[in-house]
Parts: sequence; C-alpha cells; structure tokens
Amino acid sequence: MEESYFGTDGKPVKQKNGYAKVTHRYDPQGGLAEDAYFGPGGEPVLNEQGYSRKVYVKDGQGFDIETAYFGTDGEPILNNRGFARAKAVHDDLGRDIEISYFGTHGEPVIGKNNYRFHRVTQKRDARGNIVEYATFGLDGKPIEVVDSASGRHCARLVKRFDVDNKAVESQCFDASGQPAPEEKGAGLQRSTSDP
Repeated sequence: MEESYFGTDGKPVKQKNGYAKVTHRYDPQGGLAEDAYFGPGGEPVLNEQGYSRKVYVKDGQGFDIETAYFGTDGEPILNNRGFARAKAVHDDLGRDIEISYFGTHGEPVIGKNNYRFHRVTQKRDARGNIVEYATFGLDGKPIEVVDSASGRHCARLVKRFDVDNKAVESQCFDASGQPAPEEKGAGLQRSTSDP
C-alpha cells in the first residue's frame, strides 16, 4: 500500500510531515512489516520523527518484538526519541510488558523526551491499564524519570483504576525504592506506552 500527495498542478508535493509518499509493506499474515518515506522525486526522505524507514520484526504469534529505524542511506539512525531500535517482550495477549532501547550499533541507550531510560517494565490489569511500571538505566539499576501523566519523578509508579478506567490512586517510588514525595500540581491520568 502507498499514500501519495499531489499539489494542485498534479505533481507530487512534500506535505508538512516531510514526505510526498509513504509505503506500507505487510507480511503474509497481514501484519505491518515496514513503512518507508519518499520525497517528490521518489528519493528516500526523513519523516517528522527523524527516520526514513521503520521495520517491524514479529514473533511466531505476530506480535512486534523489535522495531528498527533507518536513515535515507539505509543505515540505522537514531529517531527523534533517541534510539535506533526498540525491543519488546509481550504477555500472552500481545501487550508490552518490557521495552528496551538501543543505538545504531546495537548498544544500549537512554532515550529522549518521555523515553529517558534504557528499559521499562510494565504490569497491566485485566482491562489493559498499566497498573505498574518501573524504569531502568544502562547499568540495570532503577532510574527516576518524569511520569508523563502525573509530572512526578518516579523510578516505579503503581496505580489503581476504577471501573471507568480512571486512575484513582497512584504511588510513586524513587530510585532507592522509597515512596517519593507528592509533587505540587501532580494529577492522575491514564498512561500509555509506544516503542
């Protein structure tokens, strides 16, 4: 499959996301295997997330276990989130329970922005809500990051959700495992992840 963008003159045109065409390749089971981005002349270009091609590796059940990012030259590239490869471990339902980030040569890296850790582990309830997550640095030890939902600095965050999937309680722990102090203005929201 491909999506192409054209100007009023009928010629290919680069849109605000940085490309004129994106192609999607699927595996025989119907799962997404690759996205690739191109300019008006058909040349590989970087999209707004800092890569030209994204390749998905799946396990025997069809779950994404690795995502790799490549530049216009076909070589691994760090995306805007600071990693070239993400590896995931799933539960029996295909939900991420562990994600790790790696650089262009396969070395462990700390991501950028909301990904300022090397590895995250997650536990989910029966409805799929992330009820606990913990973040780790390059040395495998807990590392504190800012929780994007609450704004608190946590190495481990435990949440409880009500029947409407709204977080009603949360407990934040620092890198030493001690409860972290409540930060002014911290709120509760549902959090998600994206490798």
